[in-house]
Amino acid sequence: KSVHLLSGYRGSNLSAAVLRQVERGAKVGIIAECCDSRGMAGALRRVRCMWDVTRDWSRVDFVLAMGSLGESWWRGCGLPNDRVFPFGYTCEMPSIPLAETFGGKAEFRLMYLGAIIERKGLDVLLAALALCKQHSWKAEFVGSGPLESKAREMAFKLGILERIRFLPPQQIGRAH
Repeated sequence: KSVHLLSGYRGSNLSAAVLRQVERGAKVGIIAECCDSRGMAGALRRVRCMWDVTRDWSRVDFVLAMGSLGESWWRGCGLPNDRVFPFGYTCEMPSIPLAETFGGKAEFRLMYLGAIIERKGLDVLLAALALCKQHSWKAEFVGSGPLESKAREMAFKLGILERIRFLPPQQIGRAH
């Protein structure tokens, strides 16, 4: 048997090829984070998700939910506990051995890949990085969004902009 993993729910398409595999016994899983549940728009997203789960999810076997918020979101949309699993999203292992990085022999490197939007909490990350000015580190933010200029401005005001590179969205494997 095979397992097909789709990234996100709304962006995923149970294409004819995947559906043929399902008919042959393949499992289908979706890797997904939570939706923004704030305000009236968030309440409407929850209702829409609940509707989608009851209507469309007979072919989806499980969700790999990103973080505890993702788990809560998908369970709250009606997926049974035994179909929702915690999932940590990573792309690649660092090229510097972790022992060297944390032992002070190498500069710590951090990479953020994602949308530069409010619910991602980049303001919290920038504030935390500013508290680590005495340590050797650099960061790359790969992505775009409506708060990109605000994030740059915040990094400047915190005195850490020279340690951060902002890069446009890229395909995985090309962000180095």
